[in-house]
Formats: sequence, structure tokens, C-alpha cells
Amino acid sequence: MSLDEYWRIIKRRRWLFSIPAIGIMLIVTFFALSMQDIYRSEATILIEDQDIPEDFIGATMRNYASQQIQLISQRLFTAANIRSLVEEFDVYATMDDDGERIPDNELVDYFRDDLELDLVSEQVINERGIEVESAIAFTLAFNSDDPEIAQQVTEELVTMFLNENQRSSAVKAAGVSELLKTAVGEANEELREAEAALTSFKLANDGALPEMRQLNLDAIGRAEQLLSDLSLRLQELEQRKLQLSVQLSSLSPTAPVTLPSGETVMSDRDRLQALLVDYRRKSAVYQAGHPDLVRLEREIGILRQSVGGTETSSLLAEQLQQERDRLRGLRERYSADHPDVRSSEAAIRQLESQVAVAGSGRSAAEEVADNPAYILINTQLQSVELEARSIRQKRRELQATIDKHQALMEKTPRIEGPYQELLRAAENASTKYADLQSKFRAAEVAADMEQGITGQRFVLIEPPLLPLEPESQNLPAFLLLGALLAVGIGTACVVIAELADDSIRTARSLTRIVGAAPLAVIPYLDNSEDLAHVRSRRMSLAVAFFAGTALCVVYVIYAL
Repeated sequence: MSLDEYWRIIKRRRWLFSIPAIGIMLIVTFFALSMQDIYRSEATILIEDQDIPEDFIGATMRNYASQQIQLISQRLFTAANIRSLVEEFDVYATMDDDGERIPDNELVDYFRDDLELDLVSEQVINERGIEVESAIAFTLAFNSDDPEIAQQVTEELVTMFLNENQRSSAVKAAGVSELLKTAVGEANEELREAEAALTSFKLANDGALPEMRQLNLDAIGRAEQLLSDLSLRLQELEQRKLQLSVQLSSLSPTAPVTLPSGETVMSDRDRLQALLVDYRRKSAVYQAGHPDLVRLEREIGILRQSVGGTETSSLLAEQLQQERDRLRGLRERYSADHPDVRSSEAAIRQLESQVAVAGSGRSAAEEVADNPAYILINTQLQSVELEARSIRQKRRELQATIDKHQALMEKTPRIEGPYQELLRAAENASTKYADLQSKFRAAEVAADMEQGITGQRFVLIEPPLLPLEPESQNLPAFLLLGALLAVGIGTACVVIAELADDSIRTARSLTRIVGAAPLAVIPYLDNSEDLAHVRSRRMSLAVAFFAGTALCVVYVIYAL
């Protein structure tokens, strides 16, 4: 459409546009001029941070101010509390014109429309070094047509906010403290059970725990070193024992006796030994009853009585060894059937039977040994044997120790898995208990801080004052909005009318419809009847407009 067509539409529909627009504008103007004065009482509450560092008391008392304010608002601004405030300060009429009780939801809507709660925020740097927006204060205001009611309601709301904040913080800290106390008790019981299980496992596997592996290795190393040293020492003692035995075998227990004439006489033991050797040799040659054998038996009997009546095992062993040496020499010179060989074999059998009977006991000759050299060597030999026995006992103990520690080391891999599980369970229980204990202490301190008003709190810095002048209604802005609304409604009426009108009013419209331009255009000529009809219609519209405007003004004034 061209601008000329738009102009024609405006010119043709000017009354349809003007009447609704002027009517709406008049209604908005009268409504704006007739609005009641509204008084606003405002209080500013500062959100103060806690007086002590958060690291000292933990994060129990920490809460976002905006979230805390919203929570308090939800608790305070319930239907019951709002009706109580409305009835206490007579903010609104609680009864309608018919004497019926106004529903709570309507009173709540009225009250919340008049209530204003705004946060004051600024950009701050948090603990992570990030710039964030944080609430530092908030304003609480109430609007009313009565300045005293506005101030009283605002004061009551401020008091309620401060009390509820203190109460909720203390209740929250106490609740957290009680919850953590229960959790600490459960964690302590869990820790005791884990420690008891670990202690029982350690007692059942004492010495085989993984941390004892190095100690076992060290113990085995020390025992093996001592065992090696004792083995060397035992070898030295065996050599020493052999040497002393050789020396002792060449000595007689009793010392030789020297006669007054200077002649040295053998001791009874040496003489008995010599006679026994001579007797065995002759008994193998002569028959029983031979004079030489009878003489030897008599002398042997007398000497046996003097030395104790029996030969010592050492003496018999010495004689047995000598006879065996003699037999080896005879076998090298003679055959097995030679009389000397047979007599030697018979003597050996007799000595072996006597050795078996004599055993390892000491003879009287040994008990009464008086040869100093023999006594010295024998004492040294006994000392060596005693030390050797002691070393053997120590070797057995060391070997038992080595076997014990090796068995413990072999057991270690089998118990390492369950032991590590018990350790982890005990460590986790200990960490959990320590963490909960720390939080519990922080919660207790937080509760004390809340009671002492040292945590995050609300502080009234600007109390609500009595408003002396009403709030500005911002009349120009209201009238501007009314003008925009009037123009919009008028335009809408014109657009609807044009869309509903199917008449052809221009040659261009006809050309678009039939596809060809008309040959000529004859304009519409108004006659007297047409003019009269137009005047009548205009008059009717004017009367209707002013009547409707008057009715709207009366309704607005009456309603207000």
C-alpha cells in the first residue's frame, strides 16, 4: 500500500481511531489524578560477616545471605502471620461490605503487593580469587495510605526478621551439632570395632606381619652369623679335645711311687694294666690251671682289690684299642688260622664284653687320680667338653630361632591381603572419626558464636522512619503509558475495521482484483441526504463518546 492509501485510511477512520483513544486517555488521566497518596516507610539492614575467621569455626555458620533472607521470608510471610499483622495494625479491612470475612489469600496478595524486599549487592572477591556478586545489605519497606501504619508495620517486620534470623541460626547450629554428635558416636564405635579386629589379627599373627619382615630378616641374619661363629668354635674345640685326649691317653692317673732305695715302682693301676695284658696273652696260649696263669690271676685279684676291684671303661677301651692294633699287625704276617691271630681275636671279644659291662662310668682309679699332669689334662678336657656341649645347645637354639623366623616369613604373604584390608578399614574409620570430630567441635563453637552474636548476623543500620510526604506517583510516566495504550487501542480498532471491510475504494484495488486498470474513475459526490446522514452519525458518536467518558469517570471516582 502507498502512503496515499494509508492517509486515506486514516482520514476515513479518524473517528474510529480518535474516540477509543481519547476515551482511554481520559480514563487513565482521571485515574492518575484521583489515586490516593501512598506513604512508604523503609528500613535498611546490614549483613555483617562473622567476627572470627571461618578457618577457626568451620563452615557450619556459613550461609548465603540471599538464601537466608528468602528462607526467613518464607517462614514469616505465611497467611496466618500476615492476617495477624493486618488485624494488629488495622492495615486493611478484614470484613467486606456484607460483613463477611475476607479470605486469607486476598489479604496475602494485598500485603505482598505493598511489601518491598530488595537486596543491596556489590562485587567482591571470594576465597578462590573470583569476583562474584555478594549481598551486603537489604531494604525492607511497606507502603500504606496511613504513614503511621506504614512505619509500625515496617518496624514489626524488621523485628521479626532479626529475631527469626537469630533463632534460625542458633537452631541450625544446634541441630548440626546434635547430628554431628550422633555421627561422631557411630564413627567412634566403628573405629573401636576396626581397631579391635586389627589388634586381634596382630595377636593371632604376631611376628608374621608385613612390617616385621625386615626384623625377621635381620634376626635370621644375626642367628646365621652366630651359628657360623659357633660352628667354627666347635671345630676348634673338637681339635682341642682330640689333642687333649691323645695327651691324656699317654698319662697314668696315678703318679709312680719312688722307694727309699731310689727305685721307681709302677702304680697299682699301671701294674694291673700290664698284668691284664700279660694274662690275656698267656690265657690264649696256656690252659686253665697253668702255674703262670694261676700266679697272674692271684696278682690281678690282689691289685683289683687295691684299685677298687674293676677296670675303668677308659682303661678297657685303651686295652681294646691296643689289642686291635696288635691284631692288625698279626693279620699282616699270619693267616687267619694262626694261633696268635685266634688268641688276639679271643682277647678282643673278651675286652668288648668287658667294655659293654663297664659302660662309661669312672673307676675308682680315676676318682683317686693323683697324677698332676693327668689331672690338668683331664680338667682341660672336661672344660672343652662342657664348652662344646654349651655350644651345641646354643646351635640348636639358634637353629630353632632361624626356623621360627623363616616360618613367620613364609606366613607373611598369606596374611598380607587380609592385614592390608584391616589396616585400610582402621585408617578409614580413624579418618572419618577425626573429620567428624573436627566438624562437631566446629559446630559447637558455631552454636556458641551464634548465641554470642559473633557469627554472620543482620544489623539494623537505618530504622524505619515516619514518612512525612507521600511517595511520588510519577504522573508523567503514568500518562505516557496511558497515551501509548490509547494509541494502541485506537490503531487496533482501525486495523480490525479495515480487515472486516471488503469494499473497493481505489482504482489500484480494482486493478489488483481484475488484473486491468479502469478506463476512468468517477469520484463519489455527496448529496444533501448524505451530508445529513454524516452529521447525524457524527452527533451520535460524539454523544456516545462523552456519555461513555462520563460514565467511566463516575465509575472510577466511585470505585476509588
